Amino acid sequence: MTVGELIAKFRQEKGLSQDELAHLLGYKSRTTIYKIEKGQREVPRKMIAQLSVVLNVSPLDLLGENDNNNSAPVEVDKSALVDMLGNFSCEELQRMATLTKNEAAQVVDFIDYLISKR
Repeated sequence: MTVGELIAKFRQEKGLSQDELAHLLGYKSRTTIYKIEKGQREVPRKMIAQLSVVLNVSPLDLLGENDNNNSAPVEVDKSALVDMLGNFSCEELQRMATLTKNEAAQVVDFIDYLISKR
């Protein structure tokens, strides 16, 4: 499935219309959502983060990179998540999805280290 098709799938599973999703993302009409779902427009990287929060799925699910669709949602500060994920491109998020559990743990440790140095 394309990213647009996945967005449509998750939107429909959430019971949202294109108009409702557009409104939740700050758009005045459904035109942008329609074009993205039909593959007529690229998905801005910040929108991936916003969509993941609104649709309650991981960014990797939206990019079609996550084979584990049975994972339970994790409670997080949603606005902080949108801000943080907006700093990464789709390509960078896809590369992160290829990390092993051990590598991902090392990344988390490094993030903790960087935060502790503020």
